[in-house]
Parts: sequence; structure tokens; C-alpha cells
Amino acid sequence: MSRLPSRVRLLILAIGTAGALSLAWRLPQITHWSGADTWGFAALAAGIAVGELFPLALRRGTEILYLSLTDAVWTAGLVLLIAGLPRPEGPSVLTAAVGVGTLVGQALRRRPPIKIAFNVSQYLCAITVAEIIFGALHTASASDPTVWGYAATAMAACFAVNASATALVISWVEGEPFTSVLLPPLMPNVMHWVGNLSLGVLIAVTWTEVPSAVPLMLVPLAVSYSAYRAWLRGMEERDALRNLYEAGRSLLGPLDQAGFDRFLSLVRKVMTAQAAELIIIEGQKVTIHSESSKLVITASSDGNGNRSPQAYVPVHDGLAPQIAVIGGPENPEGVLAVYRSDPLTASDRSLLETLGSQVRASLLNQRLYMEAAEQRTRRGDMIANTSDGIFTEASDGSILSWNPAMERITGLAANGVMGRAWDQMIESKIISSSSIDGSGRMEDILLLRTDGSEQVIRTTRSPITDPQGDRDGEVVVARDVTMQRAAERTKADFIATVSHELRTHLTPLKGLIGTLLAGVGEDSTEARREYYEIMKRQASRLERLILDLLQVSSFDAGGLSLDIGPVDLNALVSERIEEVRSEHPDRRIDLHVPEGPLIIAADAFRAGQVVGNLLSNAAKHSPAETAIEVTLVGSGREAVVSIRDEGEGINPADHERVFERFYRTVQAKARQTGGAGLGLYIAKRLVEAMGGRMWLSSTPGEGSTFSFSLPAVGAAASYRSHHSVTRPAVASSSADARNR
Repeated sequence: MSRLPSRVRLLILAIGTAGALSLAWRLPQITHWSGADTWGFAALAAGIAVGELFPLALRRGTEILYLSLTDAVWTAGLVLLIAGLPRPEGPSVLTAAVGVGTLVGQALRRRPPIKIAFNVSQYLCAITVAEIIFGALHTASASDPTVWGYAATAMAACFAVNASATALVISWVEGEPFTSVLLPPLMPNVMHWVGNLSLGVLIAVTWTEVPSAVPLMLVPLAVSYSAYRAWLRGMEERDALRNLYEAGRSLLGPLDQAGFDRFLSLVRKVMTAQAAELIIIEGQKVTIHSESSKLVITASSDGNGNRSPQAYVPVHDGLAPQIAVIGGPENPEGVLAVYRSDPLTASDRSLLETLGSQVRASLLNQRLYMEAAEQRTRRGDMIANTSDGIFTEASDGSILSWNPAMERITGLAANGVMGRAWDQMIESKIISSSSIDGSGRMEDILLLRTDGSEQVIRTTRSPITDPQGDRDGEVVVARDVTMQRAAERTKADFIATVSHELRTHLTPLKGLIGTLLAGVGEDSTEARREYYEIMKRQASRLERLILDLLQVSSFDAGGLSLDIGPVDLNALVSERIEEVRSEHPDRRIDLHVPEGPLIIAADAFRAGQVVGNLLSNAAKHSPAETAIEVTLVGSGREAVVSIRDEGEGINPADHERVFERFYRTVQAKARQTGGAGLGLYIAKRLVEAMGGRMWLSSTPGEGSTFSFSLPAVGAAASYRSHHSVTRPAVASSSADARNR
């Protein structure tokens, strides 16, 4: 009782009170019973008790509707005791017989007390309503057909009270709508009521007209009971088959909580159980599914590492679990459990095992489906996120798929290319083609993009075959090799440039050494000294070229070491300018520096190398009669060095690229100024390694200004200028400082 919802308890209490009042209303009449009334009461009570011992069960959720022949006894008592000119004690006899007979019959069947109390009370209320209606119709004798109609009316009210009260309690207990409980069994209930009404009227007429023939009424009662039972059994079998079919269908979809709720509800109905639960073990996880909830716990194991799913079957008070193990005995995957008060029959056991097998098959199918879906997702993610373009073509050349990388490479969206051929969308030209393993081929293709730019992609085509081995299309993997081919060209240019530079410096060395060995040159001290100076100069240039190459390698290997400390930038720049002047005595170099020292935090050797590279770069790429202007500025936390030349300037498109290694501008190549294209790359990397930055300001025809900044320790606020026209100069630490 305590586990019932509060409104159900209140409803049972209200019906119990109404039943008690119905019986109390008849108590004054009971005290005036005659002997015949007592015998009539005993006979009716005995008939009702016997009827209650052999009910026909119609399950509805956790509750059961019981159909019995007691309505026939009620109808007979109603007609015999109240029709015609009844004695006032007649209704009390029927009321008391209904109450006592129901109580005795259900007590003998060991029904729960709460259900006995509810059933007795609602029956007392229902029969009282029928008595009031029947008595108010001024009925004649039992043989009058009009009385039969009145009896049908009164018993219809009785039926309505019983059916409504029972359906209301079940709907509140089950939490389902009242109509969904009342309507499904309404037809068998009505048919049962009609049959019992007819039998009751027939018994009353027989008792009135031929009392000795009343024992013969046992035959139609037995036949009716058998017919009812066969009818209900057929209904139950049809419902079981339908529920079994629906249970199988519920396992066809995703096995989520909603699917298990539906399945377990149907299992409970099929197995005529009070509850059903499913326990599934997946590795260390145990999931216990019931009709409206799910519990997940961590699995434990015995000493041998085995996990028994039976150990996780929940306990229900008063109900024994009947289980079917899901999976093999060596590797159980779970348990399907049903709870009911009576043990399973052989057919029920077979049915439960079948349902368990369906669960296992569904779990296996879902596992296979999830693995296949995961593989498809993984393949899709790989194709979607790879940097290589991938697309497929049908046998007629139409495109079937187009991954995001192809959109990025070609600039064409997938929805615009699907179903179209390659040559309908992209203007292209095959640069080179070669076969692969006899079935596929590799091609380098020049694309003309919609924005007018050119692009080179390398495609690998492989055939797609159908199950019969016939060619059904192609899968194409495309890679953008524009930068790769540009790098290959740059590498080739670099090798050619370095080879040229090496030959340029080795040729005079080799010639002078040959001249000295042959003794054919001028043998004066001044001539030999000039020879040695030329040889030293060429050897120094070779050394600087090799050092530049080694320094680039150290950048790539992360092996650059710096000795950061305070450096007087004014003095450092002045020293480097003097070296350049010794190399270019006719070159004018103007220096603008602040008053007082400008201290920076840098590696003195590397900072001097940067200044020397930029000065050499300016001297090499501007006319000899023009000036080079060097400006030092202290600006807050940094010091800025700017070196301006009056050369031909640099195109804006080359401003960023001049700092790339091995890159030389078209003008530099055309004028054959030499250099391997490493000076500006090295300078920029050194500046950035010391915490600074480098940039270029240049306009074609107006010269170029290369600037870099380094962290300042102290800076002056005023400036002074130094002008020099003809002072000797020497090349900086790199003869190849200019990358143009």
C-alpha cells in the first residue's frame, strides 16, 4: 500500500468507504431476514465464491483484469430477489451475498489484502447502483421480457462502475491515460458481460418456471466458461505474437535507452511478468536497463578474471527473477531477466531464450554497424582533412566526389563540380605523364585558375573496378607542386650561381698560380706583391662564400650561438663603414648618428656582420658616383639602423622575397652582379635571433633603404652628421650581401 501513488491510495480509501456505506445501508434489512432469506444469501454467496475461485485473467501492465461468471449469479439474484413484488429484505440479501462471496472467494485465492478490500468495496458499490436502478423500474415477474431489459440496464450501470474503477486504478498505477487502459479490453469485457447477463436471466427464469431444471444450468455455465477461456487464450496468443513481433522490431533500430524501454515493455507483456530488465557487460562497464531508467556501474571480476552478469541482476521484493544469458557460456555478454510470481513453463523458457538471442544478434549487428560507421567516418575525416586533393571520376569522366583540399587547390567548390567533367571546369595542360604499375598513371598538370594565376599539380590516377573486375572509374590524388617546382628551379639556379661564383674566384687564382709556377710573369717585388694581393682577395671571397653557406646550414640545424651583451652601436657602425671605404675608396658614405653613445643589447660580431652585409649590398647595387646614407636612431626601447642607396630600386612584388635564401631579383640576374642570394637572408635571420626585425622601403628608380632594429640599452636625443667623399673602404664580411 505504501508503494502506491498517493492519489491511488486516496481512491482506494474512497471506494472502500463507499462500499462500507453501501453495506451499512442494508444492515437494518439484514436484521429482519427470514429463514428463506438466509438460505438465499448462503446460496448466492456460495455461487459467487465459487465463481471467484475460477477467474479468467486478462493482463494489463502490472495489473490483471479478472473475468468470472459471478456477474451471472449477480444478475440471477437481482431478478429473483427484486423483480415483481419483492420483499423489502431482497436487496440486502443480494448486497450481503456479493460482499461475503467475493471476500471468501478472493481470500481462498490468497489475493493481497489491499486488492481484496478494493474489489469487495467496488463490487458492493456497483451492485448497490444496480439494485437502486432495477428497483426503481417497477419490474414484473422474472418471466416478463420487460424485466430482462430492465436487468440489462441495471447490470450495465454495475458494469460501468466496475470497469471504470478498475481502469482508473490501473491507469494511475501505470501512469498511463485512463482511456488507453479502459478501451483496449473493453470489447472482451462487454462480450463477457453480455454472456453473463444472458446466463443470469436464464437462471432466474428457470428458477421461476421450472425450479427442478436449475441444476441443468451447470451445463451452459461450463460451456460459457470454456468458451470464455478459449476466447481469452486466443486473444492472449495473438497479443503475444504481436508483442513478440514488436519486440523484434524494436531491436532493429538504434539500441539507445528509448529502444530498450520499448523492448523491455514488450518483453514484460509477452512473458506476463511484473517487470523486465536487461543487463549488458561491455569490458569494465555494466549497464542495467529497466523500462524507464538506466544504471551504469563498473564491473568486478572473480579470482580468475571472469565477470558474471547474473551477479548484477537486481532484486525485486516478492518476485523471483527468471533469466536468459546473452552470449555463450564462456563469454557471456549480459542477461535478460523477467520478474513474476510463478515459475516459467517450458514454452515460456524457450520464448525467453529466443528474446535473449534476439538481443545478442542486435548487439552484434550494432557493434558491426558502429565499427563500419567508425571506419567510414575515419576514412571521411582522413579524406576531408588531408592536404592532398582527392576526387573520384565515373567511367564517363564525370566527377563523383571532391574533397575540401581540391576546393583549396583549384578554388572550385564541390557543389559546382559534381557531375561535370574535368575539362569542362578547368583550363589545363599536361606537362608530363608516366605510367604507374601498368594500371595507373602520374601527370604534372598546369592549371590556369579563374583569378589568372598559374598552378602546377601532380596527380596520381588509379582505376576503380566493380565486383566483376571491370573498370568503373578512377580515383585521383592531386598535390599542389607549384612551390616544389619553384624550389627545384631555385635550387638549380643556386647551384648554377654558386658554381659560377666559385669559378669566378678560382679562375684568377688558378691563372696567377700557373703564371708564378711557369715563371713567365713580371718578377719584380711590386708585381709579386700585386699577385699575392689579388690571390688573397680571391681566397677571402671564396672563404666568405663558404662561410655564408655554412651559416645557412647552421640556421637550419638550429646551431646558431649568440653572445648577447652591451654594444656601442655608433662605434660598431663606424668600424664597418671604414672597412667598406677601404674596399671602395671613391664611394661616398654619409653617417648620421646621435650625440653620445647608443648602446644596444646584441652580439657585437653578428651585429657587425649585419651592418657589413647591408653596406656591401648597397655598394654593389648602386652607381659608384652615388652616396650611401647610414642613419642611426634611438627610438624608445629600440635602436634603428637604416642604410639607403641610390640604385635602381626594387619592385614591390619582390620586397618580401628578397629576404628568402637563394632568391635573386630579375634585375640582379640581368646585371650579373654576382652573389648566391644569401646575404639578406643571413642578415634578417641574425637580426631576428637577437630580438630585432628587418624591413625594406624601396621604389623602382628611387633607390632602396634597408632598415633593422635591435633592443636599446641607452639612446641620445640629439644628432650629428658626418660627411666623407673620398676615403678608402673594404668589403664587409659577406661579398654576397645583396640578394637582387
